[in-house]
Amino acid sequence: DVSHTSLPLIPVEDSIPAGTKQCIVWGFGSDGTVGANKEAVKTISEKTSLFSQGHFAHDSHKAGGVTISHLRFGPEPIQAEYEIQQADYIACHHPVFVKTLDVIEKARKGSVFVLNSTWTTMDKMERELPAAMKRKIHSLGLKFYNIDATTLARDLGLGPRINMIMQAAFYKLSDVLSVAEAIPLLKQSIIDVYGSKGKKIVKSNHDAVDAALPKLVEIIVPPSWATA
Repeated sequence: DVSHTSLPLIPVEDSIPAGTKQCIVWGFGSDGTVGANKEAVKTISEKTSLFSQGHFAHDSHKAGGVTISHLRFGPEPIQAEYEIQQADYIACHHPVFVKTLDVIEKARKGSVFVLNSTWTTMDKMERELPAAMKRKIHSLGLKFYNIDATTLARDLGLGPRINMIMQAAFYKLSDVLSVAEAIPLLKQSIIDVYGSKGKKIVKSNHDAVDAALPKLVEIIVPPSWATA
């Protein structure tokens, strides 16, 4: 500041219990992300031995705005009344965010970053991903994955609702639960949430879960991104 009276920023240390997984999910209003994450917190709390915590933020636009889900899961009670500072898993559910927001600002070194985009080839990823983000992904040693959930959801008749596709990716990569334990829980939650809407809706969402994991692609980060 101009008066030189502000104290310098210091690193924020987490006071969470050991073994807690911290996840940040960037969603797009009306894509179902927040609802799916709330359901995940509820399901994991009720159906497993883990404790869960969720904090959800959004901008002033109800539909089409930015949503941010801060999720914690662990073997001990979680009493961290603050947003996540070092995430083990970050997902960006809309590709425009990587060009306008620092979605991996809170990423822990060596953590997982999942992007929903149509940039399904390395040429497209090289062309579309901002240089600053390439450098940060490289410097943090992130495990980087892409999935074209938007196209898959449309092909399955789900419109913009990519939530179950991205939930399947979350359970595969976040290491909160094993896939063998998580997928049946996810499918049961689909029945619980969408059962009243009819068998067709339930089946479409179950199909989305089954189709998601084969579409998940790891992006091998090239050395050139260090100086992009």
